[in-house]
Amino acid sequence: MSLAGVQSKLGVRLLDNSQLAIPINGSASTHILKPDSPSLVGSVQNEAYCLTLARLCELATSDVTTGIAVNRRYLLLRRYDRSFMSGRWRRLHQEDFCQALGKPPEAKYERNQTGIRGPTALDMMLLAKRAAGGIGVLTMLDYIAFNIAVCNTDAHAKNYSLLITSRGFEVAPIYDVVSTQVWDGITLNLAQSISGQTRGDHIERRHWEDLADGAGLNATSAIRRIENLFDRVESKIAEARTLVASMPAGDHLVLDSVERAVKNRITRLRTRLASTARVVRPQIETPLDNPRRIYSSALRAANNPKEFKKTVRNLSKDTNLKAHDVRAIALDVLGRKFSSRKSALDALAEADGPELRLLS
Repeated sequence: MSLAGVQSKLGVRLLDNSQLAIPINGSASTHILKPDSPSLVGSVQNEAYCLTLARLCELATSDVTTGIAVNRRYLLLRRYDRSFMSGRWRRLHQEDFCQALGKPPEAKYERNQTGIRGPTALDMMLLAKRAAGGIGVLTMLDYIAFNIAVCNTDAHAKNYSLLITSRGFEVAPIYDVVSTQVWDGITLNLAQSISGQTRGDHIERRHWEDLADGAGLNATSAIRRIENLFDRVESKIAEARTLVASMPAGDHLVLDSVERAVKNRITRLRTRLASTARVVRPQIETPLDNPRRIYSSALRAANNPKEFKKTVRNLSKDTNLKAHDVRAIALDVLGRKFSSRKSALDALAEADGPELRLLS
């Protein structure tokens, strides 16, 4: 469920006298105004809290405050894609990650109903690396980890952007961060899985390590960076609440739930990060007793949940591979090596070809 369908927003200009105006005749807005939503109680304070917490954790964010107009609360965000030059406000070019990766906006979630696979977390990290180098990929790692820490399941590919300036590309400040878990009716599945894991509470150390490896990062250093970020998030929870309460719209009871959700998430993430480091899977590119049978059995296991355990157990006995390694092969065959079951079966027909190598 995308929050875009239930959150209204309006581009406004903040005048020198602190009044808000609606730009006309193509003039640039300077801020985005988001009124509170009846269906997402406390949305104004929720987003203000998450963005304030991100800033306290040393992530790049836009200036944020809240306000009251008659009986409505609203969030007011300074636009990061605006620059005041030669006496006028000018627009800076940006592209969200759907645009930059050539995906339609309807495919902003990794798993969606368009038939087109949306951008993955790794896709976005690699894009940030190509566009903005080492700083870019580390920034994306921080953003992804932070969104998971605050229980935001709506951090889809249109909620990350690249900013294009005279200096080149840079990853835009983090935006549209909301702790979605505090409301009913919103999925608990992440917008992008972390190495196949779709639930934030279940992300283990190996998932982070696989993501770091894929992005060309040192896995140990990446884990340390993530742990440090979680430490900062936990240490700034109370301060962020105080700052939001001091804004014009004041505090809100929803922040009790947000704080609780973030604390619980950090505890679970830390526990799983502290688990034993992954065991490196053997590369299945050496001759085996019957590689064609291993391949076809792994394929059947991945597509037949009822026979999964039995197939893995029998295959493990026959090949002298450990069961968890066989299981990994079975799970990887479709989702990692091939784009569809048909292409996997086509490759199986060419049993003597290079596609017989189960893991690249």
